[in-house]
Amino acid sequence: MNIHFLYRYWNISRPKLIHLFSRTPFIMLLISISFALLIFWYLMCVDGLSGQVPDAAVERLRAEFMRRFGRNKTHGWFVMDWNDESEVPRLFIMLLIFDSIIICSFLMASTLGVLTFIGVRRAWKISLAKNHVQAKLLIAVTFQTLVPVVCVYIPFFGCITLPYLRMSASRVADLCFFLTACFPAWDAVIIIVLMTDYRNAIWSLIRRKKP
Repeated sequence: MNIHFLYRYWNISRPKLIHLFSRTPFIMLLISISFALLIFWYLMCVDGLSGQVPDAAVERLRAEFMRRFGRNKTHGWFVMDWNDESEVPRLFIMLLIFDSIIICSFLMASTLGVLTFIGVRRAWKISLAKNHVQAKLLIAVTFQTLVPVVCVYIPFFGCITLPYLRMSASRVADLCFFLTACFPAWDAVIIIVLMTDYRNAIWSLIRRKKP
């Protein structure tokens, strides 16, 4: 998502840098950063959380999972058991690391979104002849910045953090992957709705009308 925001920001405000997205070394750098973060998050889950060995917490989760979904899952659990007082200090450190990653990613996305917003506003003021298109881009940038906040950051931050505050996160957890799945679609829907050419293309497909 942040790679997408970086591309959008460069496209608006730093067009001389946009050619890097077609260069193999830069593409490999972006892929390496993404995989490094993925591997780090996975290792944090495997080494920092419980659930690999069945215990009382895993049994409670298995029973609840069976009750709600009718399926028995024996393996694959990552557990933060805040009821175990001996584990709380270690889990709190893990929570800080997880939340720090989420907050840093959010700050990066917000910064790139604001810079893109400023770039669109600047282009709008310079080229008054294209102010209608720039206004649409401005609205698109605003909504495209809000979509990941609602679909990604808030649900996962709440799912991880609320149990530490002794608050139920079951409803948030149920929504997490549904909202994550909605994120790419809504990102595209915003552009399709706002841009006339895209709307006409969709409408022509619906009506099966020749261009």
